[in-house]
Amino acid sequence: MDARQPNIVWMIADHYALAQFRRYASVFGLTTPASDRIATAGVRFDAAYSICPLCTPARGSMVTGQYPHRHGMTNNDGTHGSLREFGDAVEVFNRPLQRAGYRTGYFGKWHCGDRRLPRDFGFEGWSLPSYGYPYTAPEYRAYLDERGLPDPEVDIEWSSDRCETSLGRIQLMKEPNAFHRIETAGVLVSPLETHESHFVTHLANRWIEKRAAAGDRFCARVDVWGPHHPYWVAKPFAGMVPPGALSEYPTFSHDLADRPRHQQDFRTAYHAMAKTRTWAQWQPPLARCLEHVSLVEHALATVLDTLDRVGVSDNTLVILTADHGDLLSTNGGLVDKAWFMVEETMRIPMAMRWPGTFPEGRTSSALVSNMDVVPTVLAAAGCPLAADLDGRDLLPLARADEGVSWPDDLVCESHGHYGKLVIQRMLRHGIHKYVAHLDDTDELYDLSSDPVESTNRIDDPLLAQVLVEMRTRLLANMGRSRDQAPEVVRLVQRIQAQLPRRSDSVPVSARVGKSSH
Repeated sequence: MDARQPNIVWMIADHYALAQFRRYASVFGLTTPASDRIATAGVRFDAAYSICPLCTPARGSMVTGQYPHRHGMTNNDGTHGSLREFGDAVEVFNRPLQRAGYRTGYFGKWHCGDRRLPRDFGFEGWSLPSYGYPYTAPEYRAYLDERGLPDPEVDIEWSSDRCETSLGRIQLMKEPNAFHRIETAGVLVSPLETHESHFVTHLANRWIEKRAAAGDRFCARVDVWGPHHPYWVAKPFAGMVPPGALSEYPTFSHDLADRPRHQQDFRTAYHAMAKTRTWAQWQPPLARCLEHVSLVEHALATVLDTLDRVGVSDNTLVILTADHGDLLSTNGGLVDKAWFMVEETMRIPMAMRWPGTFPEGRTSSALVSNMDVVPTVLAAAGCPLAADLDGRDLLPLARADEGVSWPDDLVCESHGHYGKLVIQRMLRHGIHKYVAHLDDTDELYDLSSDPVESTNRIDDPLLAQVLVEMRTRLLANMGRSRDQAPEVVRLVQRIQAQLPRRSDSVPVSARVGKSSH
């Protein structure tokens, strides 16, 4: 075993409402102890994006280091040609680690297949098929019994299709599945430790203790289900945010008239189904969402406590990030993420620490994604990086290496959701963000003056040259990543047709196409 190899702990929160939390949380004393402890001792990436704002594609990228269009899981349900399972030929990131002498564990949400789970790829630990519902798992029952905890119960106080303030008490272990009450919020009246995030971290903590006691080099993936809705929050977090004190989100009343038609159609369909319409009706679930983020962060912080307690923190690389964000109460009054590539769904937390290797307390503004974590983990372990990885090793940024070269643009992608095919490609560069849509209106924003994307400037003549550069950069990136499915080829052809015919109208930096993801 190479003494320079660190232990690795990679924690992933699900559906993390970062934009909303940053806007409101500090007023109410909500904290994010896991992220903050990691960032204080290392680096926070404040321009981190989800490679795709949807669970399965993003999670596929966080086990392969490849774009969804490369690893093949492009949506959650296997429609429109998306893979439902990874085959043996897929190089899941734990395999190189095992060849390098690591014990590898995976705990919590998988959502990368119904039949093949992490254990089928060589991980130790515990997970569930597909999305999973931990509260009915036998292992959760055993956890309650071991800890002397009661069965979990929730007082439901909000549902997207009902706006009463009290909808009754439910017993979580008797719910049929995760989706039965997924768009709900309420108070977990049983002890805090009955929350799934404490169950998952408990499993991970016990495994880490055993690995440390045995002197094993280890890598642990810890994937909690929260703060994804349903927003079920226990004391002391429940009640920290008075709903009436939440000011209206800037894009709550946006009619999306300057957005792509598919966004307008989704908003119309959602409002026809949901009964949550006014800001006063949205305040209670938003309050619970913010509290839920803090609850989950406190659960993840117990993993840091375990590393300290067993004496391995000084040689452990710790990473915290999320799969994607949350639309809740934004962009015309919506929830979940649909296929919107807005800042609320795309921006994610990311923090890393490695004592003695990373300077403390740094913030990086580099454009990075959760796809970059796979090559980072492999590089830290001394594993050779395969040529077919799309992500990039973040270690030079985290170490603040002198003269480090990093791309000045980033491409993310979406193929739709809910069985609907919606081909989109997003480019971030400088202060601008461009989203290309197949058979629909494109989007262009100046995030320096409009961080919530309230005005689509795709037809603004003042940004005409910016648009040319953004489109040219996007095409260059797509070519490098071999993004060439038939529908994508149509998108590429449409973008090419919209570019000026004379190449001297395109900036040199865009024509050359700097190295990128």
